[in-house]
Formats: sequence, structure tokens, C-alpha cells
Amino acid sequence: MTAKDTLSYFPFVDVVALGESELFIVDLMDTLVNNKNLTAIPSIAHREDGSFVQKAMCTLIPGNKLGDYTVFEYDEDEVEEFPRFFLEAGRGCPFGCTFCSTSVFWGRKFRVKPVDVLIDEMKIFHEKYEVKLFGLTHDMLTVNRKYIHEFCNRLITEDLPFNWSCSSRIDILDDETIQLMWRAKCTDIYIGIETGSTHMQKNVKKNINIEKARSTILTLKKTGFSLTVSFIYGFPDETVEDLHDTLSMMEFLYEHDIRRVQLHLYMPLPSTIETDKVRDQLYFDESDVDLSIYNAKIFNRELNDMVRKYPSVFLQFYSFKSDVRNRYKRLDLLVSLISTVMSYYSSCINYLIRKYGLAKLYDMYLLQINDCHNQINEMPIKERFDYESRIPVYFGLADLMFRDELEKSPSLYFEQVHRCEELLYNYFTEKTQEDVIYKFEIDIIQARRSGSCILKDSFIKFSRQNDKIKVSSLNVELV
Repeated sequence: MTAKDTLSYFPFVDVVALGESELFIVDLMDTLVNNKNLTAIPSIAHREDGSFVQKAMCTLIPGNKLGDYTVFEYDEDEVEEFPRFFLEAGRGCPFGCTFCSTSVFWGRKFRVKPVDVLIDEMKIFHEKYEVKLFGLTHDMLTVNRKYIHEFCNRLITEDLPFNWSCSSRIDILDDETIQLMWRAKCTDIYIGIETGSTHMQKNVKKNINIEKARSTILTLKKTGFSLTVSFIYGFPDETVEDLHDTLSMMEFLYEHDIRRVQLHLYMPLPSTIETDKVRDQLYFDESDVDLSIYNAKIFNRELNDMVRKYPSVFLQFYSFKSDVRNRYKRLDLLVSLISTVMSYYSSCINYLIRKYGLAKLYDMYLLQINDCHNQINEMPIKERFDYESRIPVYFGLADLMFRDELEKSPSLYFEQVHRCEELLYNYFTEKTQEDVIYKFEIDIIQARRSGSCILKDSFIKFSRQNDKIKVSSLNVELV
């Protein structure tokens, strides 16, 4: 989508491949390596006698041919390193969300590998590398109801020894489909809600019914699925009221123990309707760029100047002013902190969210959140994307939040659940193998489960079972 500008601005770029290059990548590499003429190569943009040439893009590969390009040879250690093996299930999305370049790039053409092909590939990877969990990569695997039902029924019939995960729109998951996917050993679903505002759902043409989405999410949770729910904020037309609707939806998820909630700052992408709305307002400020694509250890004055000089090529690094973006610049970082800390301090975090709400928590700790951003931005790139490296940054701020609550607004409930979860975290990090028992002044199991505070001496035991920690309630009478 930026081929012409890329070739115009950067002489060291010789050629840009357009679209899906499986059909011509071998011929293209042979031509480049052997310094042949590019004239015979299809679906590319390049320079010819000083002029820009852009050829017609190759026809997209049909779904029944996608399996022809699956690679089966991997280093076994490479496969074992990751708990989830990602396998392409198809390409494209038929929807037209105005912020997304996927529909522009693929022309809203939706394709999936045939059921037989996809299941055979899963069998091969399981047999070769003992893969037990597949991440089926596709923007919208479940959009064709007939297809996903056929796929699930095949997996159910064959009772294959592996699980799988996928992405889905929430509004195409009806009860029958949900039950079929669960029986077919789908365990994880990634859902992009994007915004909790009905106004913004229409504005960005996502068109999800928020109340129906809440109901379906509860059904998925009750069925047993592990969910990741994603949101975007900072759209050009988004108001602070719209954002608060999104935060309300996120608080609803936390309330129902859905811990993997993501919030991303809207990023301008080429050839999208949302970018066209603010194209004349865009500016580059390195402190505004999403941490997933900007790292102070890599970027320097030369690269920053390049981004400023060629905005059309580097739109994703640009920002613009809006009430939401000015007011909640690093709100995404607070949500990242919550998602990380939730694994150990779910009751403490939920207590703070119930008491203050996400917006007020952000205001209360704005300076510290900015400091977290700076610390992460200064990390070497390997450390930044290493979960263990970010933990001290996030947990340092979380600990400050907990200490503030204990000192400024103490309650028996918070004191007890904080003590419990801190003991649990220490038990996890110290990796002790011995069982331990602790006494609490309230029914601590019920407190962590429902947020209630019942005065009652209770005893719980921490024990390790197959690298997992079990928390169990004990009925003990002191003599």
C-alpha cells in the first residue's frame, strides 16, 4: 500500500512484492540473486529506466490451494520452545471496519483451507512434533458457520489428542456453535470488541451489539473457554464519553473474572478511512508512539528524522490531538499492568477497580504510569518483549497502589485478600515444594471468589501439583 512512496524515497529498495508472493517468490529471488531483468516478474513494483513501474497484483490464492504452501520442516527445539504452535487456517476478512488495513489489503476476500487439509496438517504437526495446542491463524476463522460446524464435527468424530484456539467476532458465535467448538477441544478464543460505545461501533463500522456481546461472553466463560478480549481507544471521532463506555465494558469483564483484557491506542494505518479523517493533523512525537513498535534503544535521531520526512511510509508512528488521546495518553499501559498483575493479585486489582474505576485509577497514578512507560521504552528490545523483564516494572507500581490503599483507606477485606495473594505470589516465586497453611480472619476463599467479607476464621493450604499451585480450604479447629 506504500510501494510507490517507498521506492521513490529510498534508493536502496530495489523492488516491492505486491500481495501474496508465494506464486512468484522463487522467480523473484532467482532474478535478484542472478541480476536478471525484472520485466518478466509479475505482481511487483520497481524502477525501470528511472521511472516507477507497478504491475497488476497476482490473483489471490484460493482457499483450496493455501495448503500447497504449508511448511512442515521445523527445528524440533524451536517448536518445543512455544506452548502454542501457530498454523495458518486461512486469510482475509469479509468485514469493512474503517480502522483496519486488513480489508483493504485482502480486498475483503475471505478464504479458509478445506477442512480435510487443515485437519491433516494438524495431525502431521502433532505426529512430527507432539504439538498439543494449535493457534489457528486467521482473522475470522468462524465467519462461515457451515465451515466451522463441519470442522468441529470432524474433530469431535475423530477425537484427536490436541486442543486449538482461534480468533472470532463475538456476534457470530451462537449457542450451537459455542457448544460445538468446546466439544471439538477449542479452549481459547481471541475476540476483538474494539469499543464499548454503541456510537463508535457504528462510526467505525464494527457494528457489534454491546449488550448481546456481554451475554455471549458470559456464555463462553460459563462454558469454559479462556478468553482474550481486545479494545482500541483514541479513534478520531471518539469522545471521552465513548471511552468511558469502553472502560465500563472492560470493568464488566474484570468483574466476571476475564483477566486477559487488552487496550490498544489507535494507530493510523495507510489507505484506511480513519486515517483519512486526520491525515492533515498528524504529527510525530516519539513519546506518543505505541511501545510495541517504538524502542528508544533502537531509534535514534537519524531514524526519527526519517519518520518525520516520510510520513506516508511511516504513518503508524504518527499521532494526532483529540480529547481522549490528550486526556488518557497512557491508559493502555495501565491495562497492560492489570493484565500482568491479575495472575497473582486478582482480588486486590478487582477491589481497586470496583472502588475507583479504571479512569480514576489512571488519574491517581498518572505520574507513575508515565514513569513505567519510560522504563519500558529504555529497555533493550529483547528485554522489553520478555515477560519476566516487564514484571518488576508492573509489579512495582501495583505494589505502590496496594500500599496506598492499605495506608489511606484500610479495610479488613482488602487487608486480608492482599495478605493472601502476597503469600500466594511469594509461594509461587520461591518455588518451595512444601505445603503451607495460613489462617485468616475472614472466609478468604469466599472473599476472593465473590468479593464478600464474611467474618470467620478460615484456613487455606497452598500445595504444588504438577507445576501448578492448588489453593484449598481447610476445616480446622484449634484445640
